[in-house]
Amino acid sequence: MLKDIASIVQICFYVVGATIAILTYRSAKRGLLNTVNTEYHKKVIEHLERLSEILYSEFDPESDAYYIRSFNIAEKVRETFKIHNEGIKEGAIVNHIFRVVRDIGQTELELRLQKLIKEIKSSPFLPDHVVNYVVEHLTERLDVIDTVKAEQFVIFIEPLVIETQLIIVEEDHSEPGINLAFNCESFEERVYSVLEKRGFLNKAAEEEVHKIRLMIKGYLKSFNPLP
Repeated sequence: MLKDIASIVQICFYVVGATIAILTYRSAKRGLLNTVNTEYHKKVIEHLERLSEILYSEFDPESDAYYIRSFNIAEKVRETFKIHNEGIKEGAIVNHIFRVVRDIGQTELELRLQKLIKEIKSSPFLPDHVVNYVVEHLTERLDVIDTVKAEQFVIFIEPLVIETQLIIVEEDHSEPGINLAFNCESFEERVYSVLEKRGFLNKAAEEEVHKIRLMIKGYLKSFNPLP
């Protein structure tokens, strides 16, 4: 009788021990997964916050990325024609010079948006729907900027270009040549105006950024345990 009781007690002891071991393992596994999830969520939040800040910086007057400073088209036209002038002085081939003249350098804004697209396209810490929307919007925007620049170049700049003559880049340039200063500013103003009308600069572009930031805000609410 006592032997049977001892066997039962021993069996119960093993069962309780095994149960405790299983529960302990599950608790530890759950704790580890929670830690991993917490770290992942932190990374997601950090990347979304950074994306939101980068997008808005274009419309922040105190930011170096503010579009009035970073979308410096007239400056890029001047730089291009300085290359044109150097080519003429060095006796470069006319066709080569003409290609250089047509190839206006990209502005800081364009380069920054291109870099952002490359960064977020395959980011493991950004939700797909946000990435897809932002990449699609920025790609379309860059395409439109390229198109408008090309259209306005033909109107304001190309008629002035004589392939074998120097282009006066600054107002006080002393060498004989074609004065480009006024047309540079007109070209920039026209590009600004057309892009704004098409919804890809200034207020319309800022509204699109606010739309994206609200999308990000909605996603981040899913991490908030409080109602």
